[in-house]
Amino acid sequence: VTLGPDGNLWFAQRKGTGAVVRFDPATQIATTFPTTTTTSGVNDVTAGSDGAIWFTENLKNRIGRITVDGTMTEYAIPTVASEPRGIRPGPDGALWFAESAAGVRKLGRIDPDTKVITEFPLPSGSHVPWDVVAGPDGAVWFSEVGAGGAIGRMTTGGTVTDEFPVGGDLYLPMNLTAGSDGNIWFTRPAPPGSIGRVTAGGTVTLYPVPTVTSMPLDITPGPDGNLWFTETAGTGGVGRITLGPGVETSAPTGSDASSVDLHGKVSPNSQTTSYWFEYGLSKSYGAQTSAMSAGTGSAPVLVQASLNGLASSLTFHARLVAQNGTDTTFGADRTFTTAAAPGSGGSVPPASLPAATPLATDLDGGLPEPAAPAADAPHARIGHTMIAAAMKGSVTILRPGAGDFEPLKDDAEIPVGSVVDATDGVVLLRSAINRRGTTQTGRFWGGAFSIRQAASLHGMTELRLRGTPTGCGSGGHAAAKKSTPQLWGHDNHGRFRTRGSNSVATVRGTSWFTQERCGGTLTRVSSGSVEVRDRVLHRVVRVRAGHSYLAHNPH
Repeated sequence: VTLGPDGNLWFAQRKGTGAVVRFDPATQIATTFPTTTTTSGVNDVTAGSDGAIWFTENLKNRIGRITVDGTMTEYAIPTVASEPRGIRPGPDGALWFAESAAGVRKLGRIDPDTKVITEFPLPSGSHVPWDVVAGPDGAVWFSEVGAGGAIGRMTTGGTVTDEFPVGGDLYLPMNLTAGSDGNIWFTRPAPPGSIGRVTAGGTVTLYPVPTVTSMPLDITPGPDGNLWFTETAGTGGVGRITLGPGVETSAPTGSDASSVDLHGKVSPNSQTTSYWFEYGLSKSYGAQTSAMSAGTGSAPVLVQASLNGLASSLTFHARLVAQNGTDTTFGADRTFTTAAAPGSGGSVPPASLPAATPLATDLDGGLPEPAAPAADAPHARIGHTMIAAAMKGSVTILRPGAGDFEPLKDDAEIPVGSVVDATDGVVLLRSAINRRGTTQTGRFWGGAFSIRQAASLHGMTELRLRGTPTGCGSGGHAAAKKSTPQLWGHDNHGRFRTRGSNSVATVRGTSWFTQERCGGTLTRVSSGSVEVRDRVLHRVVRVRAGHSYLAHNPH
């Protein structure tokens, strides 16, 4: 099934004489358009760049085209009995299709303007090409079923550059789609069914579907930015697999002798998402901006940060990184060169890279750096009160003994034991670390938590996640949901820790994420390091940037 440019749904009718069917969602009227030959075996449909619907005739060796008003034309494929199956628009605007007949092993291309069909042979082998999809890298990706199975990549000029073995049984892999996270995803129908991912570098990962006999078959992006798939066996159903954020690093702007503006685009995919920029004198980077919130929406948001205090006359590398509760996504590398300092003839690189100052704009979803507290600001007293301010969005608090949540006002003095709901906003929390009133600050967002602080723990401030995961089955698995207890945090070498059901995470100057899952408490670190005390196994694990730790539920 495919969404047509006319707003109708178009789908393949394989049985009988073979037809393409148009379904009007408004009137719920289905109109059938039979092919010109009987038993044509219409196998797949897709919307083309020319405003028409294109389809494959698996049994009659043709590629069909039908306009939205029902005018149909069919084009014979040069190779006889090639059995075309999956068809999709390619990166070049042409329609690409897989030829699945035994011994053929070709991908086909039809130009929507000239209607000329070109075929490109695949390397010799026993696998059968099954489906195609345009990749984010400008190549055509294809699946190959057969013993072991593989995912291949072909240039639009017809050169196969890679074939990545998948392994497994006969029906692995089958149908493909491109995810917003920059990866290619596929279905593995044979039990135990799973959804597979292959990266641009060829790393293949399988994610088992909870119902092992479900046989997932087709897969497509949904309006929430995640992937949805159909199950053709067992009890039958529709499944979803959440994705890491979509990330696009844009070209830097405004570079001078010591500063530059970094830009990019982040797709949160309907999950609480944080982002930052990595930068340095090589692709090893070595420095990064503060982690900021990209929100929880399904649409891409523009983000940016400003770097200041850079050395002049040097070429820097930078990339955008984003992270949600599912995964971390790295954007492409970009370079910029700082200008020569006026009258200096160049400069020597500094011993260390400077910190960055994130820009705060409504457009990019970034967060402002906290301002210095006013002289008459409310007082933070160790073990008794803290200062909280809403930096962005909506933040509410529930004071001990109060009946309802109230909106958080700027620089409000709140007692220890209060509950803060920053699910739809960002809160700046300032707590005392000694009896003289010396304070520390941290930013927190994406969840609700209660605050605790004992006067005897040298200012250690504990944030306890509120609630329990929803939708957990008896097997302890569930898809990530917005109601899942979770929290993002960022501090600068303060004394903060987050507490979940199964672990306590103590930070060491970092950006980190804590989430209650059906299987346990997850801690994921984006910068710095976190010491996680597993309350079930009674051990402490240090989790460094780019890694995570799941403290499992007790059995």
